[in-house]
Amino acid sequence: ARAAHEAYAPATPLEVFAAEDFGPQWLADVARAAADPEGTLVLADVDRLPAGAGRRLTDVLEPRRWCEETERAWVVVTVTSGPLADDVADLVERVPFTVEVPPLRHHVEDVPDLVRHALAAVAVRPGQERPTMSPEAMRVLARCRWPGNTAQLRQVVERVLARRRT
Repeated sequence: ARAAHEAYAPATPLEVFAAEDFGPQWLADVARAAADPEGTLVLADVDRLPAGAGRRLTDVLEPRRWCEETERAWVVVTVTSGPLADDVADLVERVPFTVEVPPLRHHVEDVPDLVRHALAAVAVRPGQERPTMSPEAMRVLARCRWPGNTAQLRQVVERVLARRRT
């Protein structure tokens, strides 16, 4: 979602809301972000919401679903896997388009692009070269199984950069 946002609307805000942070302020922040006519709102891992929270989140988002404005925030809802609670399943069913993303181990051809994206996200001090990944290191990364998918890949890249900036 972050890569799609940066490719198609990089000048607009991107806000990611992790389900494990759910609470009254979280809902208020989601409502504020959903009301913004521009940008991307990512609701990550909604299958991890506490019981009943899916209904409350649906209530917050529903007015934006039927609004007449042609410009409105792009709302992305992610789920990890497994059976969904009824209220969360109802929320997911209201999303007009779904994309099932296969595990990273099934599309290792994306590893170089994901690594470059992770490297580009690293803050670089003035005068410092942007970090790169050697072709040999890229091949090693492409051979990994990545049970943690893109999040695990990003963590590995960040850990390597913390130890070595090349």
